[in-house]
Amino acid sequence: MTRRTTTGEGAGGGVFRCTAPAKINLLLRVVGRRADGYHLLRTVMTFVPALADRLEILPDPPEGGDRLEVRCDPPVTGRMEDNLAWRAADALRRAAGSEGVGRGAVI
Repeated sequence: MTRRTTTGEGAGGGVFRCTAPAKINLLLRVVGRRADGYHLLRTVMTFVPALADRLEILPDPPEGGDRLEVRCDPPVTGRMEDNLAWRAADALRRAAGSEGVGRGAVI
């Protein structure tokens, strides 16, 4: 189960925090491919709450603008644009369009 909390910190109205439990695939079968290149999967999985990632999103970084930053321990290696958290935040930012004020975030 994912736990979520929001606090009043940050210029954009709060820090969002959640935990995402690890999952174990007990069965994983590739059954096709979608038009966007991702695979269609058939899976049986279970979650492991004792092993979880902690995610914290701080909107509107102090530097302002629409900059996205992902901080990880251990640090992200490779291109930031390949990081799934960064890609999700970028897609959300683009969906907000030009009307989004302070569309940046520190994740």
